[in-house]
Amino acid sequence: MFFVIVCLLFFILIYYTHYYVIQQRKFSLLLNNATEISTGSEDEGQMFAKMFFSSDGAIENDTMLVVANISDETCLEEIPNTPGFVRVKRTKDLPHIGRYVDGMRIKQIISDNLRERAVDLNMMCTGMVMVISPSLDQAAIRIRQYPDLDLEHFELKVRMMQTISEAYNSSYHLWKGVLRDIYNDVTQKAHENRNFFNSDMEMDSEPTPYVSSSLLCICVYPAFGIPLPRDVAEKAECLLKFYELVKSLVFSLPSFKSFCEKQRHPFEEHSDLDRVPCVCLDFDPHVLNWFLERHKMNSQRINNDSQCKVYLVAKSQSKSLRTARSEFRYSFSIVEKHLAINRRPMEKLLNSLARKFYYKIIRRIEINEKYLKSYFVKTSILWLCELNDIEQMVSHTVDDPISTKVILLELWINFVSNSMKKRYCSHYFVKTFNLLQDYDTELLDTIDQELILVNVNQFLGSISYEKRMLYNSINIHDKLVAELQCEFESNPKLAAKIFKTFQKTVVKVFYEEDCLEKCDLSKFEHEMKELLCLLVIIERTNRNLWHEWKKLFIDFHRNDLSLLRTTTTPRPSELALHMRESVFSFGLYSYLMLKNIGLLETFNLALKEKIAKRN
Repeated sequence: MFFVIVCLLFFILIYYTHYYVIQQRKFSLLLNNATEISTGSEDEGQMFAKMFFSSDGAIENDTMLVVANISDETCLEEIPNTPGFVRVKRTKDLPHIGRYVDGMRIKQIISDNLRERAVDLNMMCTGMVMVISPSLDQAAIRIRQYPDLDLEHFELKVRMMQTISEAYNSSYHLWKGVLRDIYNDVTQKAHENRNFFNSDMEMDSEPTPYVSSSLLCICVYPAFGIPLPRDVAEKAECLLKFYELVKSLVFSLPSFKSFCEKQRHPFEEHSDLDRVPCVCLDFDPHVLNWFLERHKMNSQRINNDSQCKVYLVAKSQSKSLRTARSEFRYSFSIVEKHLAINRRPMEKLLNSLARKFYYKIIRRIEINEKYLKSYFVKTSILWLCELNDIEQMVSHTVDDPISTKVILLELWINFVSNSMKKRYCSHYFVKTFNLLQDYDTELLDTIDQELILVNVNQFLGSISYEKRMLYNSINIHDKLVAELQCEFESNPKLAAKIFKTFQKTVVKVFYEEDCLEKCDLSKFEHEMKELLCLLVIIERTNRNLWHEWKKLFIDFHRNDLSLLRTTTTPRPSELALHMRESVFSFGLYSYLMLKNIGLLETFNLALKEKIAKRN
C-alpha cells in the first residue's frame, strides 16, 4: 500500500512538473510579442528629482509590459473589502492557479527571462545588473543597475574594442557616424523630456540625463579606435598631471575613506528599471466611472478614449499565500501619464516643487522602516490641479519667480499637512480607497511636524540645479567638495600652494591670457575642487586607474588618422566630468556599437574566454 501511494505521488509530481514547464514555455512565447509602454516620472516629468534630492540618489525608469488583453468585465471578480483589487478568471494564455490567473507566476517567468538577459549585459556594462526577485506585494520586477565599474576588466574590454575597430577595417567616418547616432539616440529622449515637462520658469536650469554637448562622445573615441583631437588630449593630460600631484590629499578625506570601505557600488547612486507585467482592459471598468464623471464636469484633460486605458498589475494585499498569488490591482498609469502631459506650465512647476520637497524632506522620514510612498505626491498633484485654477492663482506673480514658487509650494504643503492631520487622502480614481489608511499615526504626525518647521524660502534656495551636473556621483561629490573646502580653510598655506600649481598646470592651458586677466580667481578655485572630486571617484579600488586611462585614451594613436583641434572650450571640471563618464559610459556605448555592427555575441564569447584564461 505504501509503495502504491509513493508511486501515485511520484506520478502526480511528474504530471504537474510537466504541466508547469509546458505552461511556462507557452507563456514565454507570448512574451516575445508583449508590448512595452513607458510610464512613471520619466514620462510625467521630474525623473531627476529623486536622483538629485533623495538620500539614495537612485534614478528610475518604469515600463509596463502588456502580456495580455481582456475584453469583457465578466472575466474580473471583485475582492470583498479590498477596493481597487480583483481576480482574473482563468484564461488559456496565462498561467493560472485553480480558477484564477496566477499573477505571481507571470512575474516569476518574466523575472527568469530578465536574469538570462542580465548575464550578457553584465559582461558588457561597466557595472553590475541585478534582477531582484519578484514579491507578492510589489507589482514591478526591479532591475537594479549598480555602476560599480568592472575596472578589473575595463582595460581588457577597451583593448578588445580597439582591436575590433582595427580588424573591422572600417573608415573613421563610419565609426564616428555610428558613435554620433548612438549619442543622439541616447540624448534625444532626455532633451524631449526636458523641454516637454518643465515649466518655462525652470527650463534654463533643469538638467537632462546626459550633457548637451558632444564632448562625452569625443572623450570615448579612443575606445573605438579614433584618437582624441589634439586640444582635448592636451587638456586631458594637464588635468591628470595636476590630479596626480594632489590626489593623495583627496584620498585622505573622511568621506572618501568611508566611501572606499563600503561593500556596495562605488557611486552611491543606482538605476532602478522597473518592469511591470500587466493585463490591458479593452473596456472601461466600472471603477473608472467616478473619474469619468468628474472629468466631464471639469476641464477636459484627456484627449481621447485611448488615453483612458486601465490595466491590471499583479499586486496583493492578502496575507494568504494561495489567494495572494491571484490578486491584481487596477493600474491607472496611462491615464496619469496623459494627465501629466496635458498640464499647464504652472501645474508642471507645482509638480516639480512637490517632488523635490518630497525627496529632500518627506522621503527621509522613516518610522519602523516605513515611509510615505511617492504615489501620495502624484495623487496630491492630481487633486490640486483638478480642484484649483493653478494658473489663475499665480497670475499676479508671473514676473516674480520666487513669489510664484512660494505660493505653489505653500499650496502643496497645506494640502499635505491637512491630509496628515485627517489621516485621509482619497485615491484619485478608486472612490472608496484612502491612501493613508495603512500608515501608522506616528509617521503621519512626524511628517506634519516637519512641515510646520519648514522655511519655504530657505528650501527653495537649496534646490538649485546649478551644480547638479554630476550624474552618478552627486551625493558623494557634494561631501568631498565640502570636506576639501574645510581642509583648505584649515591649512591656507597648503591651499595657496595647490592653487598656484593649478594655475600653472591647468588654467594656462584652458584659458587665453586676456581671459585670465578678466576672470575672478575664486571661480578657478571652485573649478579646482570640482575636478579633483570628480576624478577621484573612479579610483576607489584602483589608485592607478587614471594612469591606465591615459595609456588607453590619451596615448592612443593611429598612423593613418589624426584629428584636428576642436572648437570646444570646456571648463576644467566639465572635461573632467566627461573623462570620468568615458569610463562609466563605455559599457553602454560598446554594447550599442557591437549590436549595431552585429558582433555582440562574438565579442561576449571572446571576452568570456579571455577572462577565464586570466583567472
